[in-house]
Amino acid sequence: MANRENYKEKVIDKKVLLSSSSFYHTTDSLENILSILKKGFRPFYSLEQSYIRKNGGVASINVGVPMICMSDLPLTLLKDNLEAYGGFAIGMSYEWATKNGFTPVRYIDVTSDEYQNSFAPIAHQQKIQKEIKVEDLVLKFPSLAEYLPQMQDDAIRRIQLMKPYIADLYRDSKEEVYKDYNFYNEREWRYVPPISIEDDFEPILISEKYTDYLKQRDYNEKNLMKKESLFLEFDLEKDLNYIIVKEEKDIDKLFLKLGKGNFERVLRGKLLVTEKVLKDF
Repeated sequence: MANRENYKEKVIDKKVLLSSSSFYHTTDSLENILSILKKGFRPFYSLEQSYIRKNGGVASINVGVPMICMSDLPLTLLKDNLEAYGGFAIGMSYEWATKNGFTPVRYIDVTSDEYQNSFAPIAHQQKIQKEIKVEDLVLKFPSLAEYLPQMQDDAIRRIQLMKPYIADLYRDSKEEVYKDYNFYNEREWRYVPPISIEDDFEPILISEKYTDYLKQRDYNEKNLMKKESLFLEFDLEKDLNYIIVKEEKDIDKLFLKLGKGNFERVLRGKLLVTEKVLKDF
């Protein structure tokens, strides 16, 4: 093998890269933008449509994963995200996102063995818990006591960061569906709160608590939304790159709610309007 210390250093032209130096969190209201600016980013359970083999086909199940989602697409390629998720966005620095533990999700075909092998045990966990008690397994196999918790955490983490390559995208708040939506094009990065025995929240929800949008919203408001220890704060000047609002009139509404002064001084040069992004970039 050649001595790599003698390799010539090459530089890739950044103009052709598909990644941005900003991470964009898209949302559907100015109120959400205001909340983020005042309190920081809050993880919430997002209803993910997942799929398991059943009766010779594939059946969907609802899985709730606590998360904050962002995309590292450049503005020129962010148009579909803005249209699909509501027209508002906040762009954060790459340094802030990686420092806080954001990582790319793994896109995978839902019919693949790896996807199915990951989700099947979780999908049937309620039945398994009724039939098998962990305590009984540990009594029979004492060495499992050391490895079972880590094995469980690893399996959960794998699912939390996995996403279908192509599937239907449901916008329940608007009763809309994008059929055969290509999630791979979103280039999603995701923050999922670390699994900790001290934190009183479930790392994955598969139950009657989380079968539709209204239950999803209610469960979030009663659980994660109140856990300030899970919020991700940021510095307006150093960490915030852009704010994208839907229309020009939203800029005035933004400063009316925030107050001018320091907010206007810091934010004025970071503001973009979706109408112009969709037209000009």
